[in-house]
Amino acid sequence: PFQVAFIIGSPRSGTTILQEILGAHPQVSHFYEPYYIWYYYVSDTTSDYIPHGEIGDQEVEWIRKQFDRFYKLSGKSLIVDKLPEHAFNIPILARVFPEAKFIHIMRDGRDVVLSIKKEWEKRKGIVEERSIGRLLKTATDMFRRQPYWRFRGLALWHELRGNFSLDPRRYLN
Repeated sequence: PFQVAFIIGSPRSGTTILQEILGAHPQVSHFYEPYYIWYYYVSDTTSDYIPHGEIGDQEVEWIRKQFDRFYKLSGKSLIVDKLPEHAFNIPILARVFPEAKFIHIMRDGRDVVLSIKKEWEKRKGIVEERSIGRLLKTATDMFRRQPYWRFRGLALWHELRGNFSLDPRRYLN
């Protein structure tokens, strides 16, 4: 059996570095932004909020099964999941994993806003330049953060199915 902990925080608040630090522990595996699992069954892809009605028993079972597969591949007893959108979906997280622990990280809002602005300008440049090379590099870097091919494949399928990476509105979200 495994345990799950969710890092909740604003985008650009240090959630990634905290997850990586925790993941350095021999019994902790960090599941880098598995949005493709949480949003697999969600019909509205323009919002980060998952309405309660979108996650039924079948979806709960499927999500838990994916985490169980991740646990078996990692062999570690604690899985840490960090996804900025989780801040909008805590009731969903608690429904899927009622035994989960939550870690709330906060960073000075001024620093968060500056960091978001820099990241947004970088992404805006990629979209405006229509730079397929930079977009592919960004996507490749994201896929490499998934430690197992199974989850890289799920992420790629999710992207191709919904064209998330190719949609400037979603990419600049």
